[in-house]
Order: sequence, then structure tokens, then C-alpha cells
Amino acid sequence: MDFDANYKDVKVRYEQARRMAVKRIAILAFEDKTGDRNRYGGIPDMLESKIVSSLINDKSAAEFMEIISRERIDTVLKEQELSASGLVDESSVAKFGQILGAHEILSGKILKVEVQPSRVSSQQLKESKTIEIEQGDAETDPNDEDDDTPALKLKQDIQVLYTTYTKEASVYITASYEIVDVTTGRIKVQDTYTGTYTWSDTWARKDSGDDRALTPAAKALIAKSEPFPPSESEMVSQAIENLSQQFIQQIKRYVK
Repeated sequence: MDFDANYKDVKVRYEQARRMAVKRIAILAFEDKTGDRNRYGGIPDMLESKIVSSLINDKSAAEFMEIISRERIDTVLKEQELSASGLVDESSVAKFGQILGAHEILSGKILKVEVQPSRVSSQQLKESKTIEIEQGDAETDPNDEDDDTPALKLKQDIQVLYTTYTKEASVYITASYEIVDVTTGRIKVQDTYTGTYTWSDTWARKDSGDDRALTPAAKALIAKSEPFPPSESEMVSQAIENLSQQFIQQIKRYVK
């Protein structure tokens, strides 16, 4: 097809071969083992949705893979009076897979969600600078406008104290997954990943001293308003994105 796309019946033969090579995978809903009761907006559903969407939209991965729809899976589970968590032995996995027409079943668990609220650390800093100040001659009358005596320039050391504040917040989500062969019930792939999102920002406040000793960077930090982290749900969403990318990369490597 690369050399001659219209050569005889190459397209028909390719499609026949592709259909025979397609692997049908059923992706079950991830189980929430954290006990948070969807506190952060349904993490299992969000993770599953991101994985399925990425696989379907990747042409190189989707060429030889077919994802069985969630609706089809839920229908079969309901008809067979099963739950995704109940597929724990070879016979139940095989039966479920045969009904779906799946070759493999991917299932996963959300094991831990850790949200570390914002915390602030501080550090006091000192900056010093030598400046020049003008001082007239001691014998010069300051009220004499016609006095052309040049002013004396003296050096003076000045300093300023200020405190920098760093605020941090983070989210860690740990999840595992496995891919089971429907025919044998054997686990073909199994792994655990942690998705993270860390936010931090810094500002400062002057404590004492001469502002002229401040560097431009320090002045900018002092003028800056106190920052606030994203909401918990926003940070969780970012951590899920990070976690899903790890899953997706591994699953794509396996599928390809």
C-alpha cells in the first residue's frame, strides 16, 4: 500500500488482515478503594474516560485495537447480575469476556488520594548596598546661592531586612491496573502509578531598613500580593491528568 495504494485488491486484503489482528479490550470502571466517596468528583470515572478517549483518538493504537463501549459492558454486567469487582476468578472473567466478545479485560483501582493543603515557610534575608550621598563643605554657607563649591560625595553602607514566604500545596493520586487474558485468566500486564500535582508561589514583606538596598527582584516580591493555590478539585484534576498520561503511555506500548 505504501508503494502502490491502488495495487490490485491490496486494500481489501489489508482490511481482512487488520480485522483478524484486532484485539478487543473491555475497560472496566476503576474501583475507588480510598473511602472518599467521590469527595473529589468521581476520580475513577475521570481516569477511565481519559484513558479510553486517548486510546480511541490515537490512530496508531486504534488500528489494531477495539475498545468495547462502557454501555455494552454495563449492559452485560446487569444481565449477568455481576459487578466489576466480582470478576475475581478465571471462570467469571472468561464468561464475562466471552459474552462481550473481548480478548482482554482491563481493570483498575484508585488506591490513595492525598491532598496536602497549603502550607507556608519563611526565610528572613538581608541585602546591603553602598551608596553615595552628597554633603557640602563644612565652611560653606548653605544659604549662599552663589557658592560654587562642589559638594562632597560620601559613601554610606545601607541595608534592609525582609522576609520571603513560600506557599505550597500538592495532590498525590495512586492507582493500579491490570490486563487479564479472557481465555486463560492470566494477568498479562500489571502496574501501579502515582499522579502528582504540586503548586508553589513566593512573595515577600519588608521588615526594616532602607528600601534603596533592595534589588529589583526583591522589590517585585515585596510588591506582590499574597498568592493562593488552586482549589482542591482543580489540583485533583491536574493530578488525574498526570496519572492518566502514565497509564496511557504504558497501555499504548502494550497494545502496539
